[in-house]
Amino acid sequence: MRSGNALDLGRVKADKSERTKETKANTAIRIAKQVSSIDERREEGVIVKPGGLSDKAKKLSRRIYIRSSVRSINDDLFQDGERIASIEFCHIPAGTFRMGRSGNFHGVTISKAFYLAKYPVTQDQWEAIMGDNPSYFKGAKLPVEQVSWEDCQQFIERLNGQTRKAKYRLPTEAEWEYACRAGSTTPYPFGDDKKKLSDHGWYHANSDDKSHPVGQKVPNSWGLHDMNGGVWEWCNDWYTPYPRWKETDPQGPSSGSDRVLRGGSWFDGPKRCRSGFRSYFSPDFRCNFFGFRLARKG
Repeated sequence: MRSGNALDLGRVKADKSERTKETKANTAIRIAKQVSSIDERREEGVIVKPGGLSDKAKKLSRRIYIRSSVRSINDDLFQDGERIASIEFCHIPAGTFRMGRSGNFHGVTISKAFYLAKYPVTQDQWEAIMGDNPSYFKGAKLPVEQVSWEDCQQFIERLNGQTRKAKYRLPTEAEWEYACRAGSTTPYPFGDDKKKLSDHGWYHANSDDKSHPVGQKVPNSWGLHDMNGGVWEWCNDWYTPYPRWKETDPQGPSSGSDRVLRGGSWFDGPKRCRSGFRSYFSPDFRCNFFGFRLARKG
């Protein structure tokens, strides 16, 4: 497994060190997905293999509830009646936009509405599900970092509770850029003046060479925070050059060597924090400015 650290290594370097193996629990944890509305309440229970949750959860007869509020689109994770984490989502409407950047645009249609997390996944959310914290910079409301694309998939698998119908996922690259732009056609959601980036995101000029708690900057017009700067965010797609034709709901190629990242980070200059800027790395690579945010069905 590869990793990188901006402060210790300068630009990203490979590191073949393996993460410590997870401790296995001796008991299974029952997860119930609880959906509430005005007229009905139903509960679906599934069994999750031990080893994927926090030490507090790894006890006999412990139960974690995931409650979804349709009105607020706020998913709460409960343990023994106590909320241990919450993930808030913004509604992203269907639509069409120009994807890419100057000289390399192509038309893309997002045919179905979906939800995208208001913030990148935070360290307290990661710990509630995975039971550890791989981040270089520590803080409950800091974005989790030093996670690879493969790590993100493990988180999502456990969050979905191994149900038959997966609920959470990484956004596609097209979904990510569409949501980031929020209807804009300029280099940034707020226009083309890079001097205003300090109001909307963390990058090298204002970050003091570290990550910061999510949600402290001005959101885009669709309510999403920290899309430009903060931490690079993994997308689901394998990297490939853009096509020259219009696309509907592009998913990227079926195979490749690198996965896409978007958004720029506290380590980068304003150019890399533009809505249309692309990066890509091996799916097993970790770095202290690589994180992610969740998408879910509309």
